Amino acid sequence: MDKAALTDICNELAEGKSLPSIYGLYDSRGKIRYIGKANNPSDRLKGHMRDMHRRDTPLYRWLRKNGQPTMRILEAECRDWREAERRLIAKARECGEKLLNVADGGDEPHCPISVRAKNGAATAKAIQSNPSRKRLWQIKLQLGRALKDGVVMNSTRQKMRLLAAKVPSIFGEWALIPDRDEAYAGH
Repeated sequence: MDKAALTDICNELAEGKSLPSIYGLYDSRGKIRYIGKANNPSDRLKGHMRDMHRRDTPLYRWLRKNGQPTMRILEAECRDWREAERRLIAKARECGEKLLNVADGGDEPHCPISVRAKNGAATAKAIQSNPSRKRLWQIKLQLGRALKDGVVMNSTRQKMRLLAAKVPSIFGEWALIPDRDEAYAGH
């Protein structure tokens, strides 16, 4: 592990953050299809589900076609997550697993901020130029804020989960919305 990586780990631990974990996404037959790193694996899975209709990589095409995968932690709290991710991807490939990873792990592929900004601007333009897509984006934004504020009733949450099951390519991020404790809501 290089000095910069060690410094990053020490800073994160000093701020109370946990070390990253390496996770695998599995298909319905129990075959591993993707290996990744996350500080909070359940949030990362939600992010994958949210992004599957916005991104076009082998992973997101697979998610659109197959819906919610199973996530398993392969290594928890990795001091050198870059090494662990590279090692686990290489091992899976050696075993003949058909991974959807486009890179060998670690920090690859690196996408500069300027490229991410350009991609974000193109996505925003596409949303704004299509009235149906723009309205859908607005509704999802409003529901996301309402969920964060805790004002969405369980009956609505159930409808959102059903919609996620029916159209995961658009509403997949809603598949994992938990019920709230309505006995104490608003207090």
